[in-house]
Amino acid sequence: MTAVLSEAPNRLTELVVDLTDPFFFDHALDHIPGMLLFNALLDAAWQSEADSAEAAGVSPPGLAGRLRADVRFTKICELDLPTTLGVAAGGDSWRTAATQSDHVVCTADFDFVHAAPQVYSLGQIVGTEPAVADLVHRHRDANILVGRTHRDADGLCQALLLSAPAGHPLHSTDPDYRTPVEIVEAARQFVISLEHTEYGIAIDTQMLWLSVVMDIPLRIPRSVPITLRHTHREGEGRRATCGMTLVEAVTGAELGTLTFSLCNLSPSRYAQMRGAS
Repeated sequence: MTAVLSEAPNRLTELVVDLTDPFFFDHALDHIPGMLLFNALLDAAWQSEADSAEAAGVSPPGLAGRLRADVRFTKICELDLPTTLGVAAGGDSWRTAATQSDHVVCTADFDFVHAAPQVYSLGQIVGTEPAVADLVHRHRDANILVGRTHRDADGLCQALLLSAPAGHPLHSTDPDYRTPVEIVEAARQFVISLEHTEYGIAIDTQMLWLSVVMDIPLRIPRSVPITLRHTHREGEGRRATCGMTLVEAVTGAELGTLTFSLCNLSPSRYAQMRGAS
């Protein structure tokens, strides 16, 4: 049996799965999406951070804070099994894990960091077209969170981060600020689009999210234009690792970094894998 956490968890909850959620279940899936697991583990870790800060008589990182996280998916999370979320203190981080039938399906370490308030340069970039839905593996237009990819003066691929429209589920957390979930989803879509347009991956490929490491702001005002800039790709065979920076579009100031690892599977290979699971 695989242990949930090396430390005794201070919080255990059951994952609530709403198959009608228009964001997490943008289209029919045969598994619980990684973004839902990331969101749930982040929420659990943040609640532990807030509780710990209150017990210590201090304030948790506010809007100016940063999130450093290392998220790893170790097994596909099934729709028909209960999923338990565990959180434990581990040094400066909160160590979290999602388990099904005593098997770990996802682990994530979250570090919430105090930071000086960020001064952003406001601006408006008009005429940005959203990415083509098929290229980011989205069905609902409201869930497309990046613009079309183009190259900057240095030849690097980049795309604007689009804000989810009013009334979108992502606005329920904070209508005025982009949250880590929104930023990570936009970055994930950017990676997917680049796999197709820059690296020749077939459009019907199943891209399994293996991990993401990030250092990003906890909140970014929706009024601030943000660009995702591709920095590197490494990989052999079906696996690839892609990095990017989060950049203030007006000034070019770097705001954070994200690095994704993924596994590209053909439809037949994915069906073969799922049939054996």
